Amino acid sequence: MYKNLAQKWRPQRFAEVIGQNVVVTVLKNSIKSKMTVPSYLFNGPQGTGKTSVARILARTLNCENQEAGEACLKCESCRSSFDSSNPDIIEIDGASWRKLDDVRELARSLDYPPIGKRKIIIIDEVHMLIKEAFNALLKTIEEPPEYVTFVFATTEPDKVLPTIVSRCQQFEFKRIPVKLISDQLEHICKEENIEYEKEALNEVAQFSEGSLRNAETAAEKLLFYSGGKILSENISKALGISSEKAIDNYLALIASEDIEGLNKFLDDLEEKNYDPYNFAKRAAMRAQDKVISGENVHIWFNIADLLISGMIKSRMIGESMLFLRNATLKAAYTKKIDDAASFIESLTRNAQRSKYNKIVTTDSAISESKIEYKTEQKTETVPDVQAVSSSGNAVMHNENDNNIWNELLDNLDEGFTKSCLKNYFELKKKNEKWYLVQINGNGGSRKRIEDEFGKINTVFLRLTSFNIESIINGEQNEKKIVSNKNSEIVYKKNDTEDKMVKLLKEKYDAAVVWKNYV
Repeated sequence: MYKNLAQKWRPQRFAEVIGQNVVVTVLKNSIKSKMTVPSYLFNGPQGTGKTSVARILARTLNCENQEAGEACLKCESCRSSFDSSNPDIIEIDGASWRKLDDVRELARSLDYPPIGKRKIIIIDEVHMLIKEAFNALLKTIEEPPEYVTFVFATTEPDKVLPTIVSRCQQFEFKRIPVKLISDQLEHICKEENIEYEKEALNEVAQFSEGSLRNAETAAEKLLFYSGGKILSENISKALGISSEKAIDNYLALIASEDIEGLNKFLDDLEEKNYDPYNFAKRAAMRAQDKVISGENVHIWFNIADLLISGMIKSRMIGESMLFLRNATLKAAYTKKIDDAASFIESLTRNAQRSKYNKIVTTDSAISESKIEYKTEQKTETVPDVQAVSSSGNAVMHNENDNNIWNELLDNLDEGFTKSCLKNYFELKKKNEKWYLVQINGNGGSRKRIEDEFGKINTVFLRLTSFNIESIINGEQNEKKIVSNKNSEIVYKKNDTEDKMVKLLKEKYDAAVVWKNYV
């Protein structure tokens, strides 16, 4: 009779258990020292080895020739445990064996001593027992016969009565790392003479969500679909999961804010019946990889956060694709929303210097941001910056290279540091030396740039092969420009304000209304 891969490759000894080193080490040492406890509780996700380890524990405790905490697998007790014919090892399914009478019958059977060393009772999915059954079981495990060991396994430990949990030695089974699952699948393929692609095994391992059993079942399905091979090209059709290339294409569409392309991509995803939860999870993991590599950290972090939120919600309600679509649209617009929020926050902080009377935008992403500022009447100043060194001597005068300045800003991550540079500082060159000149802002802005000066200098050095010498203060001389037309004061905008206006007009369909003072 055919045995599937999950059955055939179920571990028989502690040494064969994958990814549960802590559990295995504790159990082996307790067996070697003959200090096993009456009751164990194994909890963790499905497919991580709870039932397998429970059987190995039972087999080892009854082994006639155990050595170093491991079963010999050759004695009569070990052999009979393989086909469930060992009378001293009783395995119960909590989903069907859950009533009060069932527990009472079990308690009566414990009065008879074992044929071998110990009588081991394994109750799988123990959380399925009704409350009355739990209460009856409590008395049994509180004062069991000295030859009885209970092993409870569950995927939902919070549903097990606290009085039961408190009387057990509890072990938490972790999700198995992707690499360990992939390596085990590769080992199985080699032993079974199965042709495979390493990339396909990695994708199956990622799909399994830390469950070795899920991975073995998925690999076997792919094997049958591909006619005896495990190939990447068949993964999407056989398992309903997307390829790594599809994930990359999806993230590229998000990065380029291609809404039409994303809608088409998601329609195709739905048509092929891909699992939205799994897809969002893998896309979020790839976005996190970009964060770790330092690629546009702020943007990719927000994208990963949005996809994770959509992934979680997709498991709560049946319309899972709806949440993936919503998370995708938010992710595609995350840069626009973030830029707008940063701009408005900057404008709010500097309202006392603002020349804007109102900002109006039709962009739905920032529709709540209609802002009005009324500043005190004052004449416009045209910056005529003269940077002064600590000794008081002028070192430069209006020698700003905008191209290098813009390139420096473009190579810095979005955030408070970049915002401070944009709004409060300029880059000046004098006598072949470069300086950061503070023209606005307060001590907090200065401190932030001082704290990040090393990072800023590293980027500048990479771009120009020069260092920024220091941060110095700038001074402003006020000038008034008056138009004869209607006696209105015309304001000459500085570079920073030009960038703000351009951002609003081009990206957010906004109009800037200037306040005229007579």
